[in-house]
Amino acid sequence: MGKKFGVNIEYAISNKPLATAGQLKTAEEFIDDTFVCVYGDSIFDFSLRNMIKQHKAKKSFVTMGLNEYKTNLEYGVIDTSKTGKVVSWKEKPEIKANINMGCYVMEPDVLKYIPKNKPYGMDDVIKKAMNKKKLVSGFITKKGFMDIGNKESYRQASQEYIEKFGKKRQ
Repeated sequence: MGKKFGVNIEYAISNKPLATAGQLKTAEEFIDDTFVCVYGDSIFDFSLRNMIKQHKAKKSFVTMGLNEYKTNLEYGVIDTSKTGKVVSWKEKPEIKANINMGCYVMEPDVLKYIPKNKPYGMDDVIKKAMNKKKLVSGFITKKGFMDIGNKESYRQASQEYIEKFGKKRQ
C-alpha cells in the first residue's frame, strides 16, 4: 500500500481487540526512537513538524495534540453557595476546553507502561506516565482537527472536503 507513496509500511496485527495503547504495544519491535501515534478516526490539518519540534525542545516524554474546543450548553447554569443560595445564573454559557485529538509524539520508553496482550487505553498510559513524574506536554491547536468516528461526523467531514477540493471522485 505504501509503495505508491514511496513509503515502506510494516504492520503490527493482534488477534484480539486491545484498545488503543494495547494495540500500540504490538508494534514495540518496530519502535526505537521518538515516534508519532495517531488515531485512525480523525483528520488532522496542523503542523506535525511543529509539534515534534516542540516535543524535542521541551524534552517531553509524551506530547499530546490538543484541540481548543468550544460549545454552548443548552441550559442555564446556576451557581449556588454551600447553603444553597443562588449566587449566579449564566444562560446557555459557552464552555471552552482542550480536548484530546488522538495525535501523540512519544518516546519509546512509553511502551514500558503498557501491559502486553491486554486491552489498555491511552488515557491509562498517560496517567501512569504523569504519576511517574514524566513530562507530558500539550500541543494546542484552534483548528486542524476533525473527528470522523461516527457516521454523522464522517458525512460532515466528507461534505467539507468536497466543498474545499471539488467534486467527489468516483
